[in-house]
Amino acid sequence: MREFHNAVDEIDDEVDGLEVINSDVFESAGLEEDMRKRMLKNLNKKVACSSGEVHIKSFFVGQNFKIKKEVKEHIKLLAIHSKRDLHIAKNEKIRVRVVCRGIISGTDGESDGGPSINSKVTCKGKKESCPFVIQISRSNEVEPWLVKTVNDKHLCLKTRNVKACTSKFLAGTLLQQLDANPKIPVTAIHDELQRKYELGLSKMKVFRAKAMAKEQIFRRHCIVQKAIEKCIGTLTPTATALVYSIKEEASKYKAIFCGSDKYQVSGMMLEQFVVNLREKTCTCRYWEIIGIICKHAVCAIWDKILNGENAQEPEQWVHPCYRLDTWKAMYFNKIDPINGRSMWPKSVCPTTLVAPKHHIQTQKKKRRRAADEPKNQTRKLSRKFLTVTCGKCHNKGHNSRTCKGQGGPRQRTVVGSSQGVGGSSQVGSSQGVGGSSQVGSSQGVGGSSQAAAKARQKIPFQRPRARG
Repeated sequence: MREFHNAVDEIDDEVDGLEVINSDVFESAGLEEDMRKRMLKNLNKKVACSSGEVHIKSFFVGQNFKIKKEVKEHIKLLAIHSKRDLHIAKNEKIRVRVVCRGIISGTDGESDGGPSINSKVTCKGKKESCPFVIQISRSNEVEPWLVKTVNDKHLCLKTRNVKACTSKFLAGTLLQQLDANPKIPVTAIHDELQRKYELGLSKMKVFRAKAMAKEQIFRRHCIVQKAIEKCIGTLTPTATALVYSIKEEASKYKAIFCGSDKYQVSGMMLEQFVVNLREKTCTCRYWEIIGIICKHAVCAIWDKILNGENAQEPEQWVHPCYRLDTWKAMYFNKIDPINGRSMWPKSVCPTTLVAPKHHIQTQKKKRRRAADEPKNQTRKLSRKFLTVTCGKCHNKGHNSRTCKGQGGPRQRTVVGSSQGVGGSSQVGSSQGVGGSSQVGSSQGVGGSSQAAAKARQKIPFQRPRARG
């Protein structure tokens, strides 16, 4: 018994010499790891600013990129979405540095709180420069690119003239749209891109982007046709690789026939599914949603073939859209090239095509009035069909501008006795230039009217003096 206690004491001494893990330190390390994950999640989280806009953080510290082309694409997207003039200051094999060359609004030494237009300085100098900078580098040419420095604060103004928004970039965004609707006009594409990016895009740039997108679609059709000619089998290359991986996983399952083309498929991890080959369904719903046969259905088909029943291979149970014949039918129609306009054949039509007459309308057409609408809608009454009275000679038929003594001098009738038929009426005297002359009496019907007319012709015309 004494030996047993001595042995236990030796074991306790050995245990005291071992390094024991401190549980408090272990728990604190776990908390730091959780805090680090939470910070990384917040960096990638979309946060709305005071104006309600969501600014996407394209770069964050610790972000990895496989190739340099991917880095430049992210820089271009950041410049377009943020509407800033970003520039790659250093473009080396192991280092890329991005700065902002926007326009800063200064205050000219006055702290009035508002920007001054006269003190705009481009972000090229050291004193007046935007603090935005992104540093991406790698230790050697084999390792991936790592974002090490990110300062996304801007002091410059936003711009609508972003150099990163080129026609090549716009062409990449128009591929699907032109593939579905090749005849879409340039104006419609221009309006859509203006609303999407809110940048100053010219119609010529959009036109070039459309032409480049059509050329890329044409090249893609040629590439796909070459790939189709090399394919062997019943399915497309992507579907063939996917079915092959499904077959490898199907070997881990076991199927039990339950009648009416229904099978109970179970796996190693107590998984169990029901497959109905007659309706082509499985309770995992992979077959119904994607259209490619699932691993449980492949196991049921193999069990059916092993029992001597007629069943097609798993490739024949795939939806027709994944078959090679459907792929060939989609690209059967080819885009034929055409010659230039100088090589077009001349028309033998005897009819001469004449350009339509172009009439330039100088006056504005009157609109068609309604039946119940009055014709005259002016504020003044029309003077049409009214006799004009001259303001100089007070005779009718002309005005003062065209007055040349038409109609003779103004005649005034002297109130006196007027005789009847065969009588005479006395007309008042009309003064001439140097004196006055009295016209004799003019008789009525049958009187001496010819003498009065002759006497009237001999009287010289005198313009009336202005009154007042």
